[in-house]
Amino acid sequence: MTKNIKLLLATLVFTFFRLGSVYAQEEGNEEEKPQQVDLYSLGDQNFAIHAGMFFPLFFFDPTPADGESAFAATKLTVGGAGSLMYEAYLNNNFKIGLEIGGIFAYSPNENPFFMVPITTRIAYEFHFGQFSLPLFWGMGINIITYQDEKNVQFLMKPGASLYWHFNSDWSFGGTLSYWVSPEIVPSDHSYDRIGNFLDFTLSARYHF
Repeated sequence: MTKNIKLLLATLVFTFFRLGSVYAQEEGNEEEKPQQVDLYSLGDQNFAIHAGMFFPLFFFDPTPADGESAFAATKLTVGGAGSLMYEAYLNNNFKIGLEIGGIFAYSPNENPFFMVPITTRIAYEFHFGQFSLPLFWGMGINIITYQDEKNVQFLMKPGASLYWHFNSDWSFGGTLSYWVSPEIVPSDHSYDRIGNFLDFTLSARYHF
């Protein structure tokens, strides 16, 4: 009986030290794992250029007459879009910026239609591998020119981009933006309209 007890105690002691060795080895391996390093920090900046297509979707009438649809075609052609953008990072994910751009399209009579959006924007950027996915919200003004008429409207531009990091300085990708541009007529709200547009652009971004 005494021999069996000694054997049992020896087995328990050996198991205890064996478990302690394995635990210490696992802790060492965890310490050796490389920690994730943030790509950006406060003070990092980027400059981007976008160029692509503009898609007029529809006008929305918030107060349609009885029997009339609240949605109407814009009667504009598909056009071109482009913009320049500057952004500054607040940390690895949040950033703020300013964007100025321009679009052109044509009416059914082939008259040129221009819009110049100027927006401030805030974005949250996800990072995974060599890719970044910024989700952004822009707000500002939209300067509209059609023939001899000029108009300035409020503008909202939510959207998303996807970038591939070519190196530490450059990344390339695409951007999709949705435009909401309301025209409010205080003297007669029956003329109020909300323009809905879309643009898709290819993007090049320089980091500094």
